[in-house]
Amino acid sequence: MALRLGQQNCYRTRARVLPEAGRLVKQKFYPAPLSFYAFGGAHHPSIYGLPNGRWSKPALTLAQDERESQSQLRQFLRTTHRQRSQQVRTRVQSNPQIALRSERSGDILRRFTREHWQKLAWRTGYTTVFHLLQRLVVSASNREIERFVVADIDTQLFHESLLEVISYINFVHEAYVAQAVGLETYEHWLADLPVYLQRSFLTKRYRVHISPVLTQETAA
Repeated sequence: MALRLGQQNCYRTRARVLPEAGRLVKQKFYPAPLSFYAFGGAHHPSIYGLPNGRWSKPALTLAQDERESQSQLRQFLRTTHRQRSQQVRTRVQSNPQIALRSERSGDILRRFTREHWQKLAWRTGYTTVFHLLQRLVVSASNREIERFVVADIDTQLFHESLLEVISYINFVHEAYVAQAVGLETYEHWLADLPVYLQRSFLTKRYRVHISPVLTQETAA
């Protein structure tokens, strides 16, 4: 479907897509497994959508139950939200026109209190599963992936789990598209794809997951 969207010039920059995705997560357009997020100040954000992990301290081992999984996700959200908040602070405070200033001296603030961080919360926005995945991007400016390379983890299991997460997200997005344009039009789009893509996971995901779900909704 990325090819189809690209042909229609629907690609947008990451800086625009992630805030919009955060708004949709907050408004529960995504199913429960993806509808968790953090919002607020850098060091004390509120966590939504992961209630079972509230009373469990996250461990460094493979999660064995839902409570531990949510606990680890809550911790990952906190650290990711803190990173994003600090990036926003750097950007804002380096711009004299919008920088937060001391009420006494009028100088640009160098130290932040909890109140100052809270004032930047709206600029940081909602930290979601998409920001967690963003931390895994390999680029010249993002070396986050190196932590996983040297960490004592099951690399194969890590990649299999990551593929399942990405596949589920793609299923949600593609199902929304198919619902919006109709199954007949969506099937025409699939038929227009190159042969190697027609025989790939795109067609399988449509036949096994998307079509049955939407057909059931229509029948209901």
